[in-house]
Amino acid sequence: MENRYDQKNLLPLLEHPRHTVRREVTRGDDGVGRDFSRGMKERFGEDPPERERMTIHFLGEAGDSFGEGLARGITFVADAVGAGGCARMNGGRAVILSFPGEDFGRDISGGCAYAYDPEGRLLGRTDAWVRRLPLDSREEKELKGLLREHVAVTDSPRARELLEKWPEAREAFVLFSAKI
Repeated sequence: MENRYDQKNLLPLLEHPRHTVRREVTRGDDGVGRDFSRGMKERFGEDPPERERMTIHFLGEAGDSFGEGLARGITFVADAVGAGGCARMNGGRAVILSFPGEDFGRDISGGCAYAYDPEGRLLGRTDAWVRRLPLDSREEKELKGLLREHVAVTDSPRARELLEKWPEAREAFVLFSAKI
């Protein structure tokens, strides 16, 4: 199956950057982010200007390796991801609204990912820095803002459900980043 989000299909977003974009994903969409991140770094370097930064909201369950190599200046928000999500992230942000698949965030070297983990399975990881929310007020505001934006852009039932039960839901999120 052709990757709908390979270099030729996602990189044109860089030609006409918009700060917020909606895309639908399925389990067949593997490696979403890898080529896009590479293209973003080639075009803008390691620290893209504020006007070039973008958030892409994905509705549906992304395939394996979603957000792999995610670069600075990019934020991905997805309802669900497969195995290897956010692996080798070196910048950027991701928000995953269900428990991420196996090997989530493997070899992360930068950036951060918020992941909904009600059972605390990510907390035992020793290869990354993981902490349970509640976050400080800035982090909580950022996460809740991204959830609200996800609802506005995608009408995601998952994001809406989490916002409706926010006091409980926020306690089930973890912040996942490179080990210090």
